[in-house]
Amino acid sequence: MIRRPLIRQWAFFSLLLLPLSPAWAQQTKSSGEEVQMTITADNPIPESTIVPILRPPEVVGERTSEPDHSMRGLSRKERRALKAEEFRNQIDSLVESRSFLFWPNSMQRIPDGSIGLIYNGYYYFGLYEDHVEVHLPFEERLTSFVGVFNFDTMEIRDYMATPLPAGWQLCFRIPDGDENYLVEFRISNLTGESILTLVGSEVSTRYVGTIRPPGDARK
Repeated sequence: MIRRPLIRQWAFFSLLLLPLSPAWAQQTKSSGEEVQMTITADNPIPESTIVPILRPPEVVGERTSEPDHSMRGLSRKERRALKAEEFRNQIDSLVESRSFLFWPNSMQRIPDGSIGLIYNGYYYFGLYEDHVEVHLPFEERLTSFVGVFNFDTMEIRDYMATPLPAGWQLCFRIPDGDENYLVEFRISNLTGESILTLVGSEVSTRYVGTIRPPGDARK
């Protein structure tokens, strides 16, 4: 009669000292819930009560673009003028570097050919400091057959760049075997329109397009 209370008290304190199993503790931690243990003298086996933990809602902010500090404090009229000035500077820089790609949108045989649109993004005229790359379509003089200029040359003769009130005029000569071509560019730094005239002894063609830095994909 005297030993039974001692045995029950020993069992009670032994359960208090028992550690939680790692698996049960990991499961409780990952579930995001708090578990409370309740032990009474009448019932030495712990009873668990799951109490949900209330977390404050997460606030997701809206994405905002970086402000353009150069435009800060300017009116819409001043912003438009600044963007036009930046565009002119970009065209002037390309021409003065003597390194750009011309992407044509249309072609016309000189003097009386019909205008044809160009959708193939692979046609271009590349002007570099030390060479020229030509890959342009053209229309034959007596037929409607369309051929392709496709050659590179390391010779750029009589190069001349002349500033105009609204752009540039470039003139130079390039050889392709026994043929010599006169190349003329008229480039607007206001609208971005670029007109290339390629004059040969047999075929002469005018192209309308735009210029971009070398390496830029056609857009």
